[in-house]
Amino acid sequence: MARLERSTGFTLTEVLVAFTVLALSLGALYESFGWTLRRSRAVEHRDAAIVLAQSILTLTQLQIRTHGVVTPEGHDGGMRWRAKLSERALEESSAEGWRAFDVEVAVAFGAGSKHQVVLRGVELQGPSS
Repeated sequence: MARLERSTGFTLTEVLVAFTVLALSLGALYESFGWTLRRSRAVEHRDAAIVLAQSILTLTQLQIRTHGVVTPEGHDGGMRWRAKLSERALEESSAEGWRAFDVEVAVAFGAGSKHQVVLRGVELQGPSS
């Protein structure tokens, strides 16, 4: 009686299962990579907004010292910003010509400007300013 030899190799079912597992793995990897790129871009926008807010806060404080006038709002590179200034009351005995201002700078960024960075500071203006 003749023996039937089994051929070595993969069956069609095994190859299909291997391709399915490979396709699912590559799909998950692709999604993960895409999410990382989107998140990285959002972090870059936020960092740029923080730098812009710091610059505007410094400029606003300089404008208070030199002119007493502040540019209230503007836009730069797809970001909208506004500066708000309000005088803070000081005690009469210690003030003697000094003025204090609360300064707030808000920078809106992102699609539809739905994200926002807000920085606050206090600026003193002396009697000789």
